[in-house]
Amino acid sequence: MADGFTVDSAELAGQAAALDGLASRADTAADAGRHVTSLDDAYGLLCRPFADLLREPQQRGVDTLQATAENLHRLVADLGDTAKVYREAEEKITAVMRALVRSLEAMSAAPRVGGGN
Repeated sequence: MADGFTVDSAELAGQAAALDGLASRADTAADAGRHVTSLDDAYGLLCRPFADLLREPQQRGVDTLQATAENLHRLVADLGDTAKVYREAEEKITAVMRALVRSLEAMSAAPRVGGGN
């Protein structure tokens, strides 16, 4: 049986930031692909017929890059949301534990009532 796991919300947020950089690069690649796909003279005058042959495969590549960028952006948002949930949970638990410590400290300072005969 597993011993459980720990999550460092700051590390999770850092991973989201790293993925955000990759998502931006995928956006740039998709934009560049769209630009090249739209150019009829990208391969020169003599090779213009090749542009028509390559348009469909290039468009599939652009569509794939766009889908990759969208999925990465969604993952970044989800990781950010998850990091926030963990951070808020940590803050709540910390507040409860501090209140418990204060309560226990107050109890130890309370006068003791002697009993007996």
